[in-house]
Amino acid sequence: MISLILGGSGSGKSEFAEDLFEECKEEKYYVATMKSDTSSGIERVKRHKKLRAGKGFLTIECTKNFDKLSVGSYVLLEDLGNFCANWFFSEDMEHAKEKIKYELTELFEKSETVVVVSNDVFSDGNNYKGDTLEYIELLGKINSWVADKSDRVIEIVYSIPIYHKGEEHV
Repeated sequence: MISLILGGSGSGKSEFAEDLFEECKEEKYYVATMKSDTSSGIERVKRHKKLRAGKGFLTIECTKNFDKLSVGSYVLLEDLGNFCANWFFSEDMEHAKEKIKYELTELFEKSETVVVVSNDVFSDGNNYKGDTLEYIELLGKINSWVADKSDRVIEIVYSIPIYHKGEEHV
């Protein structure tokens, strides 16, 4: 089962994604994709760990691949935007897109359940240029690709889930 959870910043998408695993009795992994090499990044990671404390997730940091996960895993991927940025800012656009798709395909094929959290990058109303615009276009294409592969696509608006694909209770 693959689920894509989309929403704007602060929409409640991460909390919603975590709640999907509430009844999961299997070992579940929180796959953190953000590079935390700045003081603000380190603080953000600490805050996220505190917010999910007690929810039973094993946290694994995977910035560019998912080799640390075993077959049959239950995975919450947080988040696709960071994962794409890690590739985009180290490769050319086409190579980054292909590597991202390859890594995600590997993850989808070996996992029992994957919940992907991603940003709705076209809802903020800002006009971007240069690398930022290219990155947003890449993430939009990858979001569409993941949506196509997903069993469920859920948009979170003000903490309210809107199901665009799949059933509410699967």
